[in-house]
Amino acid sequence: MKYVYMLSGDDRELDLAVAEALALTGGRSCAAKLVEADRRVEVWRTGYGACGMELLASGANVEEACRSLAGLDITSEGFAVEVRRVPHRLSVHRHDVASALGAVIHGRPNLDNPRQRFLAFVTPGGVWVGRALEAGERDWRRFVRKPYDCSSALPGRAARAVCNLLVRGREKVVDPCCGSGTLLLHAAALGAVVTGFAINRKMVGATNKNL
Repeated sequence: MKYVYMLSGDDRELDLAVAEALALTGGRSCAAKLVEADRRVEVWRTGYGACGMELLASGANVEEACRSLAGLDITSEGFAVEVRRVPHRLSVHRHDVASALGAVIHGRPNLDNPRQRFLAFVTPGGVWVGRALEAGERDWRRFVRKPYDCSSALPGRAARAVCNLLVRGREKVVDPCCGSGTLLLHAAALGAVVTGFAINRKMVGATNKNL
């Protein structure tokens, strides 16, 4: 089984977003902001994962992707096709792409309350189509409004991505300049045993309360 993941964030964050995705999935970059892999990863636990799919078909363009998908003879009652353009400004009409792909899926669509969601990632160099993975609420958002913060703290999604590069289970994570504990929060949420240090006692107190 193959999976394709779409990444979020602006161009300044792209290197970190790709590094996080490759570390979690063991995959490869197949287009700007897209990573293809053999491993399924829950998008909600990532910092920069926007959405993902279980790959069904692909092609150099929409027509090829439609032919590839039609060959699978898929039946789905109450489905919807969602199209993502990469980059967003790509001059492709999403409704036209969704209609073309939906026409080769047997069954009646239900755009208001679909039982099954299909995703299509459209790029200048190719089209990927598959069954959407459930995204859920992003876990890193839980710590955006922590009780104590400081202006120099690492942004939440970046902190989650950094921790995803390293944390896989019960590792020991030490932050020698922990500030308000942003990295420690995310590392602990991923299962690490965390310890932080700060020269400012007030920051130590803030970190403990945040944890």
